[in-house]
Amino acid sequence: MRKHYRIVERGFTLLEVIVAIAIAGAGLAVLAVILGGALDGTARSGSREEGLSRARSRLDGALVLERPVIGRQEGTDQDGYRWIMETRQIAKLPSNGLPLAFYAVDVEVLWGSGARVHLTGRRFGPPVAP
Repeated sequence: MRKHYRIVERGFTLLEVIVAIAIAGAGLAVLAVILGGALDGTARSGSREEGLSRARSRLDGALVLERPVIGRQEGTDQDGYRWIMETRQIAKLPSNGLPLAFYAVDVEVLWGSGARVHLTGRRFGPPVAP
């Protein structure tokens, strides 16, 4: 007597395949959100570093001038970066023969939708007549 064995092939049902695809899609969506946030943070960090570099450059330039330029100056650099620089004499120092004054220099760089960097420096120099 011969025995007949029935081979049962069982695969995935359509419902199981749909659920698996939905779970994989949700995982990929979460991953995309995480990577998108990381890339956005990197871009913002790069813009801030660029703004800080421009502010440092403006401040350094103002601090090495032989005679400070008193008052407010402003302008626009390339790529939409705006800058405002204000220099004011904050003290006139008594001296023996060599007049000396103390100055404050404020530099602010603005870009994008309200992002900004503000730096302040101090320096000595000859007094400037008002």
